[in-house]
Amino acid sequence: MHELLLLDDLASPRGDGLHPLLRSLFEARATREAQGVVDLNSRAPDGLQRAGPPPSGRLPDFLPGNVVPMSAYSKQAAAAARASQKKY
Repeated sequence: MHELLLLDDLASPRGDGLHPLLRSLFEARATREAQGVVDLNSRAPDGLQRAGPPPSGRLPDFLPGNVVPMSAYSKQAAAAARASQKKY
């Protein structure tokens, strides 16, 4: 994390770099890590980080009316991709 802030120090004078809010979040996290504070929810049991709950692997029994299952569309897209690759 510290390397990212150093890179931002190089980029920000040129008008590039992290958004100020994002930089402050990174700085706060780096400060907590330097103090030895451990974020208990940051890692899953398998060591991977996730943005949400683990996927269930199957569709639920009921889908709301505004949710379209994508299985048929993904098969069509895969077939179209294979067909377009054969043209060249």
